[in-house]
Amino acid sequence: MTICMYTFSFVYWRGLRDSSRLDVRPIERDALEPIMFLLQSQDSDVQCAASTAIGNLAVDPYNKLLIVQQGGVEQLIRLMMSPNVEAQCNAVGCITNLATHEENKSKIAKSGALVPLTRLARSNDIRVQRNATGALLNMTHSVENRQQLVTAGAIPVLVSLLSSTDPDVQYYCTTALSNIAVDASSRKRLSSSEPKLVNSLIHLMDTASAKVQSQAALAL
Repeated sequence: MTICMYTFSFVYWRGLRDSSRLDVRPIERDALEPIMFLLQSQDSDVQCAASTAIGNLAVDPYNKLLIVQQGGVEQLIRLMMSPNVEAQCNAVGCITNLATHEENKSKIAKSGALVPLTRLARSNDIRVQRNATGALLNMTHSVENRQQLVTAGAIPVLVSLLSSTDPDVQYYCTTALSNIAVDASSRKRLSSSEPKLVNSLIHLMDTASAKVQSQAALAL
């Protein structure tokens, strides 16, 4: 089986996902530190502003590494635990962007971020759900990370979200499951513990989205 290397990035500026519209450049460590400090604020507006800035900075490859090196993942995990939906949305979006860099993926997987990401994939807010499932997808490109996802309980969540009516969530979940199924041990686990999986994938092959159809077929 072949892994789909599709990588999902979220860009905050004006709600756009087109990073070509952003002029993001590498930032110095001294300039990043005050933004990181603001992530620790107890004020939800400050949290949201700081996490938006981090998310936009994380479009640049150098910045992605620097943010993780400076302890950004740990701060973002704390924000994912916030009851504030905007803070959750931004924090998960930041993790999504950071996880597009290969050097960050293992660090994120080992940081404890996968459990809150899996929980937020069930969010009632579609923005949070899209970001969380996109982040989980970004973590499926290595054997080690896929095993971490299985341990974090991501499989039943991804399977349950195949019934989502949102095409993006459908795509991220089918692609993530297709990647997870590359590993023989995970295939056995999927077939034995998820009795609804096959029917859900067959159902998605009739969806209007060609890319969802394609990933559903690959997963089967």
